Amino acid sequence: MTYNESTSEGLPWAVGNTASFLPAPLKRKPHRKEAHTLLNRQVEEQIGSLKQLYIFGDDEVKHILKKHPFLIQLLREARNEIERYFPDTPVLLEPATESEGADTDRVVGFIMTNLDPDTAIEILHRFDRGWWLNALKQAQGKLSMTLGFR
Repeated sequence: MTYNESTSEGLPWAVGNTASFLPAPLKRKPHRKEAHTLLNRQVEEQIGSLKQLYIFGDDEVKHILKKHPFLIQLLREARNEIERYFPDTPVLLEPATESEGADTDRVVGFIMTNLDPDTAIEILHRFDRGWWLNALKQAQGKLSMTLGFR
């Protein structure tokens, strides 16, 4: 076969058209470790935003939220609902202790009210019936809400 410059015949590729035989750019999938690092960074940012809404009583809370990140969105929703029933009331997040249940790998939210106990309990019952009891399934046994008194 002879080479014809005008048609590029005789060559396995067209001279002057090097793009036709170069491989397409490879899309590199993130390495598993990189994906895990990215996920951790996102969870850290979300936990940081929760610190604007809640008082973290212990670093263990952060550890539990990292282990159970589904709680982050639930805590966002809970804060909005708590605000409806207990306006301008801080909520303290603490890890559960053995006296609060056998599973210590969970978080307890203490709605820190300065209302008298009878009134606070009545409002907590309304909160439970109005939202919390429907959200319990989402909590998967890893979050509970109760009263704390200032």
